[in-house]
Amino acid sequence: MAKIFRTEELSVNGDNIRISAEAGNLIFKDGSGNKVTSTDDRTQEVSSLAFKDLDLDSDVSSLKDEIADSVSDANVNIDNDISSLQAQRQSDEDTNDEEISSLHTQRVGDEATKTQEVSSLAFKDLDLDSDISSLKAAVSDVDLGLDSDISSLQAQRQSDEDTNDEEISSLQAQRVGDEATKTQEVSSLAFKDLDLDSDVSSLKDEIADSVSDANVNIDNDISSLQAQRQSDEDTNDEEISSLQAQRVGDEATKTQEVSSLAFKDLDLDSDVSSLAYLASQNDVVATEAQVWTSGVDPVGGVDSVTVNLGREFSTTPRVIGILKSSNTNDPIVGLMLKEVTGGSGNNHSAVFVFSDEIASANYKIEVLASI
Repeated sequence: MAKIFRTEELSVNGDNIRISAEAGNLIFKDGSGNKVTSTDDRTQEVSSLAFKDLDLDSDVSSLKDEIADSVSDANVNIDNDISSLQAQRQSDEDTNDEEISSLHTQRVGDEATKTQEVSSLAFKDLDLDSDISSLKAAVSDVDLGLDSDISSLQAQRQSDEDTNDEEISSLQAQRVGDEATKTQEVSSLAFKDLDLDSDVSSLKDEIADSVSDANVNIDNDISSLQAQRQSDEDTNDEEISSLQAQRVGDEATKTQEVSSLAFKDLDLDSDVSSLAYLASQNDVVATEAQVWTSGVDPVGGVDSVTVNLGREFSTTPRVIGILKSSNTNDPIVGLMLKEVTGGSGNNHSAVFVFSDEIASANYKIEVLASI
């Protein structure tokens, strides 16, 4: 579940990008605090395109009035010129559609790749969770200081995951907003094309009905239309270049975020390895042994016992022994560690001696050993 993160200013990519909001306006700044763009700027750009459409409508209306007043001897080549313009326009529209489709396809592919990378990191986090759980079980009897270290690592990891969730949520929200803006701009261009097509069709019908004496100024009007068309094409090229530049910037930001997550995972791997090594060097062996067994040990009792510690330690371990009896009426017997034997490929053993001989099956010795 996505988390909600509130702040006056969000720093992204090592403070290279700063994001803030003022009265509903989302503002993007560089590392020096200079504004790069904002949602208000984007809104003004779209409004500018709308005013440009109004100017074009006014120019076409004025042109229709002039042609209606001055048309007398139309040249038969007018139809050919209009057809050529329409064919050229159709070719340009097809080219623009192909470029937009190609950009969209590439963007979908990039999003799929980023999703796979994030999923891979998520699976790696699950594996790390499993490793940490196994290590916690292995060192459950170790010094209480290890529990404190594990809790600290878990808290740090939770903090990192919360931060990552907040950054990803913010980026997703920004991306959704960018896509909505692009969709509105493409829709606006599509409606603009429909209006222009309608105006050309209507103009062609009026010329066909009223052509009688075309004025020599028609050539100038056609040149003006061509100049306007060239201006529109230049504007479209600039908008496409802007979209491509913004897409490249988004990809660079995502790549940096994925790299940051990878470095965080390397830190976690190092912490887990360090914890595993610490656990392997601080494990505790706990065991117990029967002191005297009827029919096995001498009837008169034993004055010592050797306890196998069950493994070989890297160095001679420290050993503690506790003698206890299942019968509270049994006499108290003194216990002393005599020596620790073994090593060099064999299990270590601890030899304990008693102050008195023991000839009772009630007695057991509990032993703790650690390096």
